[in-house]
Amino acid sequence: MGKIETLNNYIDKCKLACGDNTTDQEIKELIEEIVYVYNSEIEGLYSLRYYYDDLSALNSDLKKLEAKLINYRDNLETQTSSSQIESPLIQVNQANSNRNDTSIELAIDFNTVVSAVNGLNESVLSSEEKAELISQLTTLGAARSDKKSAWEVAGRILRWLSDKGAEVAIACLPYILATLKK
Repeated sequence: MGKIETLNNYIDKCKLACGDNTTDQEIKELIEEIVYVYNSEIEGLYSLRYYYDDLSALNSDLKKLEAKLINYRDNLETQTSSSQIESPLIQVNQANSNRNDTSIELAIDFNTVVSAVNGLNESVLSSEEKAELISQLTTLGAARSDKKSAWEVAGRILRWLSDKGAEVAIACLPYILATLKK
């Protein structure tokens, strides 16, 4: 069961518990369970009064808890839908087991980096410097089959980039790293 389904399950339990047939003790146990499960994720759950033995306020607290769960679910759904509108250049794979492994694959091609370099402002990089950089990147792409040669070319490019500023480095580094990785 996913996170949204679990939240929906607890929201339904809250709605049912507000009925006439639920005892104060059952409501208190439901609130305690939900607070235990979501306290680290939803801010302010411990502010509910259930632990003061004020049983007359349990229905009120349960309705507040239900509202917090609905809000949290809506926020998760919004985050999920907005994360699906990510750039197609970045793919994130996460595998869960006894430990979490995360890998990021950057699909950067030569045309992308050339567009990024050509898009830099003239105050950042002159036309001659752009042509020189593109030439060096072309040399790097051609040398990718020989690791030693590729690393030498990459070293020259990195030394050249060190004088040009962060914008230029940001435009080129993903391509350089992806080329060296292959």
